Amino acid sequence: MIEEKLKNKHEITIFINGEEKEVAKEKISYEEVIRLAFGHYEDNDSTNYTVIYFKGNNEKPNGFLLKGQVVMVKKGMRINVTRTNKS
Repeated sequence: MIEEKLKNKHEITIFINGEEKEVAKEKISYEEVIRLAFGHYEDNDSTNYTVIYFKGNNEKPNGFLLKGQVVMVKKGMRINVTRTNKS
């Protein structure tokens, strides 16, 4: 019980596609955001993802997150993720 309280103390609440998510990190990667949004990440030539964030840290509060990049997490941050398939 005490361990759970300590763990939760360091979690940061963010919103991905409008859903509240708890992360226990200062930074989150492109791939991690996609896994939180869709439950998995497909790394292939036929699937593309667009990741846009808002209300981020003061240095760069808004922007696109690209494959291989990370972004600083801030309480209340909003991230929108879309997935498209090439046909």
